[in-house]
Amino acid sequence: MIDSPRPNPNEWLDWLSRPRKLVAVGHMNPDGDAIGSTLGLKHLLEPLGHEVQVVVPTPKPNYMNWAPGFNTIWDAFQNEKEVLNAIAEADAIFCMDFGVLSRAKSLEEPIAQAAGFKVNIDHHMDYEPFAQYEIRDIAASSTCELVYRMARLLPQKPHINADCANCLYAGISTDTGSFRHRNASAHTLRIAADLIEAGADVEFVNYGLYSCQTENRLRLTGFCLLERLKVLEQFKTAYISINAKEYEQFNIQPGDTEGLVNLALSVDGVNLGVLLVERPDSVRLSFRSMGKFPANQLAAHFNGGGHYNAAGGRSQESIETTEIKLLNLLQQYESQLNYKPFEIHSS
Repeated sequence: MIDSPRPNPNEWLDWLSRPRKLVAVGHMNPDGDAIGSTLGLKHLLEPLGHEVQVVVPTPKPNYMNWAPGFNTIWDAFQNEKEVLNAIAEADAIFCMDFGVLSRAKSLEEPIAQAAGFKVNIDHHMDYEPFAQYEIRDIAASSTCELVYRMARLLPQKPHINADCANCLYAGISTDTGSFRHRNASAHTLRIAADLIEAGADVEFVNYGLYSCQTENRLRLTGFCLLERLKVLEQFKTAYISINAKEYEQFNIQPGDTEGLVNLALSVDGVNLGVLLVERPDSVRLSFRSMGKFPANQLAAHFNGGGHYNAAGGRSQESIETTEIKLLNLLQQYESQLNYKPFEIHSS
């Protein structure tokens, strides 16, 4: 049952001064920022007396299973009834790390029809005005950074505990490529420092993110680098493709392909890395660029979008046809891809 009428736009943060029933929703195929921001919000607000249930529309990524509260997340595949009831009964629904409601996949319609008001906390360029209240900034490194800002805006000035700090630090770290990308601003690094002072354990987070890989995931990585990596020097591009048979062969679990596109981008002289993964419903594409090439512009050709240097898309065609389309598009972007992101001077 909905607790109270919607507050006016200037008072929704004050509305959280009383205990409420809340749901935090992450996007489909949730990444480190989606998991970190939803769980971070949970650990931020529950000490204030709120009930916060985290839900996602698709299975949780295994590489985030170390995160405090990970086992409390409901996904719509395994807990469909509980997820739908939680959304219907929530006083407010926080839509985290997505600006377009279709990114909630099967939960799009239940969220839209729910009586509770919607809050959108996000940093992506893709946007539609579906929420009544927003904390949005496309210049922010991550949605986790925006949850940190929200903590500073709440009238109660809540304490960021260690569980919250670890989750937010993880999301910032993954969305900045371990603080390697241009979105790791001085402001972002100051926030990371504040989170460490609040209890974030950098060694623990990095261990969870990078040192707990399954044998299958490691073997998949080796296979992709040895057999599936293609380097196109003419286009300063490298890409990896994984077909459906290979997906089954390595028993790929949610999150296992995370980071593979960055390995393609790490090849010397490459300005664009692409990952193609064939799934039963579509071919999923990830794009990462170094420097001035707009990855989101290329992703738009595949019904996608995202950030300037990090984007994603989907194709309903076969992986072979999708690969051909990608190669044809690279010819159009050849001149844009021909640059040196940095000059390296030898001593």
